[in-house]
Amino acid sequence: MSDVNTKAHHHEAKADADYAAEKLRLECEKLKAEIDALFHAARQRKWESAERISKIAAAVLIPLLLAFATWVIQLRLATNSANQEYVKVAVSILAAKPDPAQEQLRSWATQVLNEYSRIKMSAPVQQDLNTGKLRLPFVLTDERGNVITDEAGNAITTEQTPNAASTNKAARPR
Repeated sequence: MSDVNTKAHHHEAKADADYAAEKLRLECEKLKAEIDALFHAARQRKWESAERISKIAAAVLIPLLLAFATWVIQLRLATNSANQEYVKVAVSILAAKPDPAQEQLRSWATQVLNEYSRIKMSAPVQQDLNTGKLRLPFVLTDERGNVITDEAGNAITTEQTPNAASTNKAARPR
C-alpha cells in the first residue's frame, strides 16, 4: 500500500506542480500584457510629446522665419533704393557742364555708375567722363521715373554738343 500511496502522492504532487505551472504561466502572460500596454502607452506619450513640441516649435519658428525673411527683403530694398539714389546723383554730376575743379567728383560719379552697371564702361569712356570730354545726356523724368517727352513724343534731355574728337559718343535716349 505504500507503493499505492507513493503513486497517489506522486500523482497529487504532479497535479499540484502542473496547477502551479499553469498559474505561473497565466501570471507571466498577464505581466507580459501589462508590460506591453506600458510600452505602448510610453510610445504613444512619446509621439504625443513629439507632436506637442513640433506644434510649439512651428508656432514660434514660423513667425521668426517670416520676420527674418521680411527683414532681408527690406534690407535689400533699402540697399537698392540707396544705390538708385547714388546712380541718380552720379548721372546728374556727369550730365552737368564739366568744371575742371570737379574732376575728382566726376571720377567718383563715374566709379558709382560703373559699380552699379551690368555692362562696365571701358577705361577710355571712364577717362572721357572724368575729364568732361564726354557728358551723359540727362533725361528728365517725373517723380515716378517716367521719361518726360515733348509734343512729338521725344524724350527731353539736357543740351550737349557732342565732342567730335572724342571716340565715345553718347547715345540719344529713345
